[in-house]
Amino acid sequence: MPTSSYTLNKLESKSIDIGVVTHGQGLRWIECTVTGKESHTGSTPMPMRRNAGRGLARLTELVHEIAMMHQPNAVGAIGHIDVYPNSRNIIPGKVVFTIDFRSHLIGVLDEMLKEFYERAPQSCEVIGVTLETREVGAFNPPAFDENCIRAIREAAHSLGYSYCDIVSGTGHDACWINDVAPTGMVMCPCTDGLSHNEAEHISKACKSWGRCLASCSSPSGRDCMLGVLPTGVFRPACCGTRTAGAVPPECGPSRVWCYASWTRA
Repeated sequence: MPTSSYTLNKLESKSIDIGVVTHGQGLRWIECTVTGKESHTGSTPMPMRRNAGRGLARLTELVHEIAMMHQPNAVGAIGHIDVYPNSRNIIPGKVVFTIDFRSHLIGVLDEMLKEFYERAPQSCEVIGVTLETREVGAFNPPAFDENCIRAIREAAHSLGYSYCDIVSGTGHDACWINDVAPTGMVMCPCTDGLSHNEAEHISKACKSWGRCLASCSSPSGRDCMLGVLPTGVFRPACCGTRTAGAVPPECGPSRVWCYASWTRA
């Protein structure tokens, strides 16, 4: 039976068999440079410091706050960080880092960016550091084919699997294939909800659910690219040992093509 739509919660924690992917998240990557003044940790009085590391800390919290303001389907974090001069006894004079904002709703994505650009410079200015930004990556959120989505839901229902609509948080191949062909995607639970990580694991039972859906989903006579994968993969999930892109025999005349994705965006 279906559950609530557009959840980013992990399937395993809710004991749900199948995630029917309706959308992928769009993203914006912003490279930020916070500049202060390098000075010695021991000899520089606290009121005289222009600590670029404090700017990083304040903006890290700001990014988290903005993402939380746009729940349930928005995320944001700071990942890549370079600190200069990166010495244990020197107050950082410069920090360069990248922000990753994501949402499956373009309006929410735009609002998060607007909020950041309005508040971030002032947050740095009050502690005596400056901020420069530039966008270094972007793509808009894709919406998957309604016929493919409907076929997956119907197949899950007919097989007795519990399922819910889910948003793909990563840039899987299906997001790009969707631009040129009707596309659908199925996600299966990962152990402890851990995906896109070398420690990721998916049970044989969960894999079999996805394979069954691949063979039963047939979007009303239309060709459809259907990706069946755990919630984040580094290995083929739906095609077993077959080459990625091969058409499994069990798909028969349904014209549902399976592929595997190793994308990690």
